[in-house]
Amino acid sequence: MKLSHDRVSAPGFAKSGEWVRWLKGVALLLCSLFATSTFATTLMVQQTAQEPLLSLSFSQTPRLSQVVIEGKNALQKLPSYQETERSHQSDGIFWPAAALLDNAKQASVEQLKTNVTDQLFRLYNEWAEDADKKQAIDALLRFIEAQDYGFRVDVNVDHDGLLLGQHPNPLLDSHYTLLLPSRPSSIDVLGAIQHSASSDWASGLIISDYIDNHDRLFWYAERSHVVVIEPNGNTQSVPVAYWNNADSRLVPGSIVYVPFTSLPSTFDSLNTTIVNLLKLRMM
Repeated sequence: MKLSHDRVSAPGFAKSGEWVRWLKGVALLLCSLFATSTFATTLMVQQTAQEPLLSLSFSQTPRLSQVVIEGKNALQKLPSYQETERSHQSDGIFWPAAALLDNAKQASVEQLKTNVTDQLFRLYNEWAEDADKKQAIDALLRFIEAQDYGFRVDVNVDHDGLLLGQHPNPLLDSHYTLLLPSRPSSIDVLGAIQHSASSDWASGLIISDYIDNHDRLFWYAERSHVVVIEPNGNTQSVPVAYWNNADSRLVPGSIVYVPFTSLPSTFDSLNTTIVNLLKLRMM
């Protein structure tokens, strides 16, 4: 008995050319679907680090200006936003502290925070015999552990500047958080001082006015300068000694970091590492 095998073909595609064209069409469709899924941009909009308010998604890769404008507009439609009293700025957003954060790179931020806290714990143990130094490390650790941090995308999140074409306007193809905080009202003084604390911001005060309210560690605090970390993550070294005191005023929400001196050699990079972390703080 002779067995025969019929050729299997798709219904409606009698000619091999039509079958191949159909397969190519399906392949292109699938590729387009996967491409859209792969490059879709998502955006979490927040006013504070602890409170995600809403989520947006973009089927096509948006530019920075679109992300900022749509995020701002969506935020302002929320009842909780509309009920908030706004006395300092018309749209209720403190743009000097606004930030775009890349959620895909958050692991590197967490690693940096772990690195800082591990070093501070080790320094705390090395200075175990000195109560003032232990107190300074403990206060700094408490502050650092209480904050939230995010990977800042190196772009200028300034609504008006983007509309006027004053800043670069790149395409964004990842998963982001847009932080649009309200105006802060304090200045944080940290580092080689006995009591890290917040002070009320006032327009007439200069940097030395804030640090004069704190006792710096006698032999272990930098006396000639401090590092100012602004809400947008920018930093500057500012002279504060009596012979070179700069008449510098602070942006609300800034951090004044007093560097440690005379550190053990294994902690040579500690000040730099701490500042690099504080630059990523979410308001």
